[in-house]
Amino acid sequence: MSPKTNKPALTVIILAALLSAPSFGGDSAILTPRSLRVTLAPAIFAFQVQDWGGWGQGRNVMLYNAGLGVEWGVSEWLNAGVNWIPGFTAWSQSDGGALEAFSDFSFGMKAGIISPNGKNALLRARNTRLSVGLNMQGPVVSGEENRLAADMRLWGAEARVWYDYIFHRIFTLNMMLGVSYFPDQATGNTAFPVIGNGPKAKQPIGITFEAEGLFTYRIPRQPVTLRWGLPLTLAAYPISNLSGGFPYSFTISPSMTVSFTQLLMPVDITVKYDAAVAGNATLPLHRVNVGGRVLFDFNKLLKPKAAKAPPPRAAKPRQPGSKQAQAGGGKK
Repeated sequence: MSPKTNKPALTVIILAALLSAPSFGGDSAILTPRSLRVTLAPAIFAFQVQDWGGWGQGRNVMLYNAGLGVEWGVSEWLNAGVNWIPGFTAWSQSDGGALEAFSDFSFGMKAGIISPNGKNALLRARNTRLSVGLNMQGPVVSGEENRLAADMRLWGAEARVWYDYIFHRIFTLNMMLGVSYFPDQATGNTAFPVIGNGPKAKQPIGITFEAEGLFTYRIPRQPVTLRWGLPLTLAAYPISNLSGGFPYSFTISPSMTVSFTQLLMPVDITVKYDAAVAGNATLPLHRVNVGGRVLFDFNKLLKPKAAKAPPPRAAKPRQPGSKQAQAGGGKK
């Protein structure tokens, strides 16, 4: 089959693999105002293409992606962010030669509705955290011949709801529901998509549901927190050029995070392994992600230092012959 014939099926396969990557505001947490959180997300993908749609049976593929996300605390309960994850393919290897890919970018807002203490949210409820978000997604580059598209390179939107229930200080159940929509739009090799000028999509709506059990342990007398999570993700992908079945995947993603919370700029380091254990028209994906987050709280960083108070002046010792000495010495 010619490269042009293979490209739609290959695009669908890689899209199904990459859509499970973290997106902006991957959790329900809301940043305080004037706080900036930067996420670095390098990842290694490794998988073998199965016989789907008559393309590439048994083809081995490996990708190294580097992504970046930025979040900003707009107000007490509202965050804004720009996300480019998985980002770009810095290195790739496959049986058919090197691959090139640029993922779509997204930008959006996230609002805190409920939190246990009422901080960074509109309402307060015991042991409960609820946030909602809306992301817009678009292409970074237009389609080109012989270039592997990591995403559909289409304009779309996604709404998300996060719900956390804190059973204990060491265990939290996190859940997320996301619904995405891609309207009909034209695509091509030399121009960006145009809304309302394309073929009708067979499946313009995608749904993602994730449930995670999160264990937290704070090391006594140390400014370090450890977290272990086991997210279970079920995703149905929006594919407009699909030609071979309904694409979905079920992924297990054990992770561990080390948080240094007492630094001037707190740092999170996360190691995560993704394994797609079931699905249709998708890949038996294996991905290793070693990422980091840095929080810049400008309320602390730009806070003027308080002037040091001068040390108290020591009292002068009494001198012999002084009035104080004579007055004190005259009493018996």
